[in-house]
Amino acid sequence: MIMVKALRLKSPAKVNLRLEILKRREDGYHELRTLMQKISLCDILSVSLKKEKGISISTDHPGLPIGRETLSTELLG
Repeated sequence: MIMVKALRLKSPAKVNLRLEILKRREDGYHELRTLMQKISLCDILSVSLKKEKGISISTDHPGLPIGRETLSTELLG
C-alpha cells in the first residue's frame, strides 16, 4: 500500500447568481436554493494525517479564522 503524506486539492471559487434562504432546519441551519457559476479562481487545500486526535487549520491569510469558530472545524471536529 502507498502511504500519502499530504493530499493537495483545488477548491474552485463560485459566484452565487441567485440565493434564496428557505426554511430553518431542526439543526439550526437553513435550507438553501441557489444558482451558482464556477469561476477560474481557487483555493488550494492540503489535507494530511496527524498523530493527535482532531483537526487543525492553518492559513497564510491573516484575516481568515483558524480556531474552533470555523464551520469546517465544527463539522469535522
